[in-house]
Amino acid sequence: MFFLNKKENMTLGELLNEWIELHQMRVHDGTTYGYIKSINLLKNYDIYNKKIKNIKGEDIQSIYYEFNKKEKKRNTIINYSKVLNMSFKYAEEKGYIEETPCKNLVIPAKNVHIVDPFTAEEVEKILKVEMKEWTRDAIEIAFRTGLRKGEIFALTKDAINFEENFIIVKQSQSLDKKGKTVIGKTKTPSSKRRVDCDEATIKILRKYYENSKSEFIFSWNDGRMIVPYNIAHTLKKKCKIAGVRPRRFHDLRHAHATFLLLNNVHIKVVQERLGHANIIETLKTYSHIIPTIQKTAVEALDKLNFD
Repeated sequence: MFFLNKKENMTLGELLNEWIELHQMRVHDGTTYGYIKSINLLKNYDIYNKKIKNIKGEDIQSIYYEFNKKEKKRNTIINYSKVLNMSFKYAEEKGYIEETPCKNLVIPAKNVHIVDPFTAEEVEKILKVEMKEWTRDAIEIAFRTGLRKGEIFALTKDAINFEENFIIVKQSQSLDKKGKTVIGKTKTPSSKRRVDCDEATIKILRKYYENSKSEFIFSWNDGRMIVPYNIAHTLKKKCKIAGVRPRRFHDLRHAHATFLLLNNVHIKVVQERLGHANIIETLKTYSHIIPTIQKTAVEALDKLNFD
């Protein structure tokens, strides 16, 4: 085997370091930072210390599958693949290897989380279990409105319209870089939305509105907003007591959407209530419901009689 440069014993780590030293002069600092993060992660794998002349396509492919098993986002895996593709292409051009091993590799499809919503009957059982009043009410609001946890506890008095019975979702509780709870923007621009409420939800909100000593609907007696640090853990604990299979607090949001779809509410309405950017996102998330609701189409067709 002939090499233009005598670097046949170079390891992947050495290649990556040489490549980034040169490549960083061609890209923005932010891009370089992302590449370095990817390189640092690769240090945790045996391939990092392997000689580049011995690295095969299947070695790199196995890394991609490993990332996928760890539920890394597909875009993240693509970023790692860019680093490896460019560095091996560089090695090929410099004559360190005869051919890059990165050809014809597959980036695994994004892991799809199958939603696992509560049923209305399960929620009813949970609400009968003894717990703090604000916890129970937050669980019921989540099921009845589809609001996220952070959206519920960021609700302010001016966000509730008691005359027309609707909520304006305009902000959310979130964590800053230091792990401190702050009030910030909603998850996405489309998450800012109007959510019409049933009488039971309005009754709960009115109770907190009248008792709150701050701008926030959910607040302590001293006016501080309630931060539901342990509500997810509490919900799972109460599920066990109620004889319900434990799920996440976020699955109450899925339960809301599923309940509406099974009761023939148009999917466009569900999309708007959840604050999805487009109806495709809603269809993808709740595709498992579509075969069920198609029964209503068949029932409608069965009523036709052309005799």
